[in-house]
Formats: sequence, structure tokens, C-alpha cells
Amino acid sequence: MNKILLLLSCLFIVSPAIAQDIFSGRWNMLYYNSNNNIQDYFDITLTQDSTKLTGSHDGVFFRGNRIESRDNSIKGEIKNGVAIITIKSGRTATKAGTAKIEYIGKDSVLFTLIKEPSDGEHMIPKNIILTRDKSYKQK
Repeated sequence: MNKILLLLSCLFIVSPAIAQDIFSGRWNMLYYNSNNNIQDYFDITLTQDSTKLTGSHDGVFFRGNRIESRDNSIKGEIKNGVAIITIKSGRTATKAGTAKIEYIGKDSVLFTLIKEPSDGEHMIPKNIILTRDKSYKQK
């Protein structure tokens, strides 16, 4: 009986320390034109491993005239349900920026660019709500 109580108490102590995987997946913002066609979009694809976050981003803006895309562009850590990441631009900016990603409710995150990528151009949005792409299958 004492062994069972000890085991249960250990589980209650350890389980809150295990980070819940709420960030893994693809998150996007789609902007439709008057013909109901996608005109602009921005998405991030994230993989959460405990408190570590990695991923990539893609974006098409100004009706396809500006593209922002880069593989393996996101790295960060999660603390208290908030991710602080570095994000590298796929355009000409050579220095990474910093962003915060907060889970704000049912399948939505708030992406806030804290420090813009520098030494060149970037098209990473400053403040945007992204929704989970439920059709995306994690690799």
C-alpha cells in the first residue's frame, strides 16, 4: 500500500512538469479576395519537443509579389504556455528576429514579433492571430 501511495505521489509531482504539446502542427492566416480565392497567407509549421520548439514559416503577400519563406527558421523555448522564438527571414534580412507565440484558445495562437529581423528586408507579420490547420498531418 505504501509503495502505491509513493508511486501516485510521484506521478502528481512529475506530471505538471511535463509540457503539454499544444504548439505542434501548422498554424496559418488566410486572406481571401472578393472572388473567394486566397490572396495572401502566412503560416508557421511547428514541432514541440517538451519545452523546445522548432519549425519553418511561409508567407505570400501583396497578391504574390512578396514571398517570405524559410525552412528551419524557427527555434525557441516554451515557458508557462508561451513560446519565445527566434525567426530567420527568408528574404534579405540576415539577423534573426524574436517573436512570442501564445496559445489563446481553441485552435488559435497569437504571433507577436517582438524584435524585427534586421540588416535587410523581411515580410514577417508584426501581430497576427493564426489558426490551426486541421488538415495538416505532422511528419
